[in-house]
Amino acid sequence: MDKSKSMFKKFECQNKEWLATQIDLPTCEIMTTSTESLNMPGPSTQKPGRPPKEFFELSDQSKRRKVSCLVETTASHEELMFAARLSLQKSGKRDAAKLLKELETSPKRASK
Repeated sequence: MDKSKSMFKKFECQNKEWLATQIDLPTCEIMTTSTESLNMPGPSTQKPGRPPKEFFELSDQSKRRKVSCLVETTASHEELMFAARLSLQKSGKRDAAKLLKELETSPKRASK
């Protein structure tokens, strides 16, 4: 601690003149142009950090981590299959929904 204290005193002695002077910083006008007119995202729409990826872009490990709460809170695989089927139907992927329904009714057929 004594060494840092002596270094501070040495610094203070060597720079006494400019440390005592008053510094006046220039002021500037703030631009009143809105971010919308510049086609830039405003602070309310832009989130800090890395932008999130779409689910299909994630690695298998990240996908597992993301759906782990679904798997833990859902009571059975039948519920998950039913929810997946409904989601596919809502998004217009009726053929994929039919395949899931067929898997539910005859699961042995899929293993051939």
